[in-house]
Amino acid sequence: MLLGHDFTTDLLLLRLKIEAPLVTDTADTVALRVFEDALYTIAEALRLAASRHKQLDLDPAEFGSGFRVVPALQGEARMLDIFLYDTLSGGAGYAEVVAENLSEILEGTLELLEGCSCDTSCTECLNHFHNQHIQGRLDRKLGASLLRYAVCGEKPCCSQPEVQAATLSQLCSSLELDGFRCSEGWAPETPMFIERDDRRIALGCYPGLIGRPEFLHAVKDARNVHGYLALNEYLLRSNLPDAHQRVRILFCK
Repeated sequence: MLLGHDFTTDLLLLRLKIEAPLVTDTADTVALRVFEDALYTIAEALRLAASRHKQLDLDPAEFGSGFRVVPALQGEARMLDIFLYDTLSGGAGYAEVVAENLSEILEGTLELLEGCSCDTSCTECLNHFHNQHIQGRLDRKLGASLLRYAVCGEKPCCSQPEVQAATLSQLCSSLELDGFRCSEGWAPETPMFIERDDRRIALGCYPGLIGRPEFLHAVKDARNVHGYLALNEYLLRSNLPDAHQRVRILFCK
């Protein structure tokens, strides 16, 4: 037996085209989760920004939002759909108003994502009673990075070494408890050095949306460096034990 329900309403569909150097292989579970978290975040921010636009000024509950990762690649590009719809059966025309003011609302969406000081999300930006079930998936920086790429063509890039060092600080605390020595990089553009026994590696991190490190740390002037390791920033936030294990494995080689 198949049960179904038709819900007729007004809907706005936005399609984002993602290409290299951004990751497109959603068969990779980490890459898929990165996209899902970014899309959850953009969809929620778009709903809030649309409800606050001067032409609407509505309760956010008047909108619903969601996303879809299109299964098939188009050439080497991945398509991502974000949709916004009126929650009133039959539609109230709100999604149409959003479409007419889309540039301003997307700008407001970016301001909402980039204008807070929290790490991922909080009640000052994205969190509210009705999205408690997805608050663990919301990441305003990740969402802003994907939206900037889609709207402005700005590719995510590696942070400055001192910012990477701050991102790596929690991992370093974990490693130090395991007998490693950690120090901020004293060679140009090297975020962190990890040492144990007579081995030293250069450690850095890169944006989750890139999926692979297309860079090398500038450690050519550093002595006794035995290797390099670049970690996905999303992995550092979502699975610190795995990042810790990757460092251990490198020292065992």
